Amino acid sequence: MRKILVLLLLINSFYLSSQNDCSDALIVCGNSGYQDLNATGVGVQELSGSNTCGSQENNSLWFQVNINTGGKLGFVLTPTFSDGTTNTDLAIDFDFFIFGPDVNCGAIGQAIRCSTTNPQAAGTTSNLTGMNSTETDTAEGPGNTGNNFVRELDVIAGESYFVVIDRPIGTSNFKIDWTGTATFNDPPDANPPVAGTSYDILLCDSDGVDDNSTKFDLTLNETSILDVQTGISVSYHTSNNDAITNNNPIPNPLDYENISAIQDIFVRLTNITTLCFSVTDFKINAFTVPQIASQPGNLTIDDIDNDGDEIVDLTVQNPDILGAQDIAEFEVIYSTEATFSSVIPNPVNYTSNVSLETIYFRVVNQNNASCYSEGSFTISLIVNQPPELTANNRVAYCPLSQVNIAPNFSITDQMIQELMLFMFKFLQDIQ
Repeated sequence: MRKILVLLLLINSFYLSSQNDCSDALIVCGNSGYQDLNATGVGVQELSGSNTCGSQENNSLWFQVNINTGGKLGFVLTPTFSDGTTNTDLAIDFDFFIFGPDVNCGAIGQAIRCSTTNPQAAGTTSNLTGMNSTETDTAEGPGNTGNNFVRELDVIAGESYFVVIDRPIGTSNFKIDWTGTATFNDPPDANPPVAGTSYDILLCDSDGVDDNSTKFDLTLNETSILDVQTGISVSYHTSNNDAITNNNPIPNPLDYENISAIQDIFVRLTNITTLCFSVTDFKINAFTVPQIASQPGNLTIDDIDNDGDEIVDLTVQNPDILGAQDIAEFEVIYSTEATFSSVIPNPVNYTSNVSLETIYFRVVNQNNASCYSEGSFTISLIVNQPPELTANNRVAYCPLSQVNIAPNFSITDQMIQELMLFMFKFLQDIQ
């Protein structure tokens, strides 16, 4: 049994109004992933007089099927809701037409398979349609004739067919499950990034204008995406629809300016021989570079206990540094090194033990640490030394021999030390 290709692609009316003709047919490949197909409009009417099933295009979508391995080719078309679940409403009517092998747009000839049966009119129990191995007829319809299915095709490697899906009645998305033994060509593979990495490109908006816009080299990861594959063309697009239909490629992906702060970019990989393609995507993001609202002042700190160090709350500088910038988006970090090879882990309780110390700070975008602005300030640690005795600040004293000491009173070393400490603090107070 050939591998089953489930076409599950969300296609909106804009896409179908610009891509629903033979010349724009989607190439069906081995593991393409399309979701919730929808058909709107006819574009150029190409089915008039080209089939025996008595219908023409109403809301149509064209596919080109290139056979890689010959065998049986069939499919089941299932109406679906927009979330991908099955829509069993019998009022939903899908038709299909097959042209080939090896016909050209503008000269597609007569359909070799078609079904235009209306499920409700024919009294069928299902609105599914397609080609299978049990049917014997090759055409059915319109209206109440037929049972929604015709005989599958015998196909040969190298052949090409057009499959046209049309919805004359109702509104519904759909999916197709390809059945049988025939296989299609494989599309290129988008090699995934290694574990723990991403193909997203994150840059800083460093042009001096705070508009979350900058220039990107979209090809930055192209070699990794392709891996060892050759014979593959690569194009970049701003929408999934454009990538699938190969429309509006970005003209200069080496120097692309984003149109929104966070933007999806779609990469189309196309095999230049088979025309099979795959689409992958990544994000580009231009992060805001925070600014220093105002240069913080230097800090002068008194060493209260004169032990040579003091606890300093560096975050008192944050309001000046950040200004009105959102603290949820930006963070201030501090370091004693201009290179920020290490940061101060607890800036609220930083111990300064240098009489004059330079503190470096960075305002960092918390979503991208490479986007920052930086500056510095100094801490002056003032150690209060005992004052020198001068004629103006000497204190009179009496020799102990002249002090009238009560009987049985003795002066201990501890008392002397406490008295000296008292005198020292007294002298500080009167300075």
